[in-house]
Amino acid sequence: MTSLAFALRVLPIPRLHVRTLLVVVALGSIFVINVFGFTDPDFWWHVRTGQYIVETRSIPHTDLFSYTAFGKPWITHEWVSQILMYLLHDNLGYWGNVVFFAAIVTLTFFLLFKLVVKVGVNEILAICLVFLSALIARPFFTVRPLAFTWLFFVLFLFLLYSYHRGQVRHLWALPLLMVLWINLHGGFFIGLLLIAMLIATRLAERLLFRRQAQVRHLIVIFGLSLLACLANPNGYLGLAYPISYMGVSNPSARLISEWQSPDFHNYYWLLLLVPMFVTMALGLWSRSMGLWPLLLTILLVTMGLQSVRHIPLYALAAAPILGEALKSRYALAASSLRPPQSASLYSLNSLLLVLLLALAIVFVWKLPYSQMHQAPLLAGGFSYPEEGVNFIRDRYPNARIFNEYSWGGYLIYALYPKQKVFIDGRADVYGESLMNQYASVVQVKPNWREVLEQHQIDLIIIEKDSALSVLLDAAGGWEKVFSGSVEDVFAKRDVVALSRNRLGLGMTL
Repeated sequence: MTSLAFALRVLPIPRLHVRTLLVVVALGSIFVINVFGFTDPDFWWHVRTGQYIVETRSIPHTDLFSYTAFGKPWITHEWVSQILMYLLHDNLGYWGNVVFFAAIVTLTFFLLFKLVVKVGVNEILAICLVFLSALIARPFFTVRPLAFTWLFFVLFLFLLYSYHRGQVRHLWALPLLMVLWINLHGGFFIGLLLIAMLIATRLAERLLFRRQAQVRHLIVIFGLSLLACLANPNGYLGLAYPISYMGVSNPSARLISEWQSPDFHNYYWLLLLVPMFVTMALGLWSRSMGLWPLLLTILLVTMGLQSVRHIPLYALAAAPILGEALKSRYALAASSLRPPQSASLYSLNSLLLVLLLALAIVFVWKLPYSQMHQAPLLAGGFSYPEEGVNFIRDRYPNARIFNEYSWGGYLIYALYPKQKVFIDGRADVYGESLMNQYASVVQVKPNWREVLEQHQIDLIIIEKDSALSVLLDAAGGWEKVFSGSVEDVFAKRDVVALSRNRLGLGMTL
């Protein structure tokens, strides 16, 4: 007997089946992928909002952070998430939020795995489908309240799927979950849609197939869930808030990139076509599966093709739907007993898991783009003007600023309450008119000067070497007062002169 075999026999190592190892490694990989996400531009104003709520013990209903929309109505629909984000950031630093939201996402995909197994799919195929779903959703992995909508979407899907398949008798948990969901994120509306769709499915199956499908319980649950949505600080306005994204009047839905259709010239989105093509190849219509998977797929594919923001919802629902379709057609995809393994192999799997865990910890802490740092990374694809903001705070603490849209949240975090921003990620607060004015300036349209004059802009912080930066450098009336790694700062010449004069007297503008 070799020393390794002897050690495996005598050491108290728990037995781990290779299928369990595969599941743990896949879910652990999802957690690690989250750690290498970017710092979301809205993270900053979420934290500042949470701080305001904690310190004032009140929830804002009007804008606080800008001078262009100050006092306008603001539906603070993520207030519980913002409190959590602030408390984690205040007590642990940014890495606390990274770990927390990575855990939320990982829990979401664990529950999804349990759902796929529950519909009768074997563990290996189930975890492969779940990991494919995670890869499709990966571009959205970061610290943001949207992660709560994924979690609650899977919880609702788990319970409704189980109820429709006769595996659970009641759905009383859904209204209680809705109370949490509506105060964590505005995506709660998809939960109502899921219940309504199951009601429609039951009625259609009763009409088409003469099935004795009961809908009374579902109607009661829908009504209670709808009432539960009123348990938010904005009342019926909070309930109606998501509806605004369905029309053409909401500027987020019209002008923000993640609300646009996926660009398949970006090869990453070709992953989205994998479950779609498999769905078309298999076909989802069969009397045994019913209409539920078909209608759910139609709804979520439509939403995903209309807005990339909804692609993760389709990815999450695709796993159990495809799993059930594959199981109904191929016996190999169905659940099966785990084949026996030798005691040495069980123990070897455990040791392999420990080794992989150790490597993951090293990667998470040591690789340069890991978000496990005391402060968010300010470099990479989403860079923030840390140097320029420090310069503004020191030299122009009272200036009226025009800022880059994606930097508005960071400026709120760094400069509020002394200075307010021109714009930030809350496009629905600012409205389409101001969004168009912002676009006129950054795209240097003919009326760009009029917009700056209308809002009495003293200072501009803009992306380094952008079209606006080049134009301001050549135009009269503006002077570049600072240039950082990602930003240029311009001030009006009379403001610069006044600042220099006051600096001579020990004062700043």
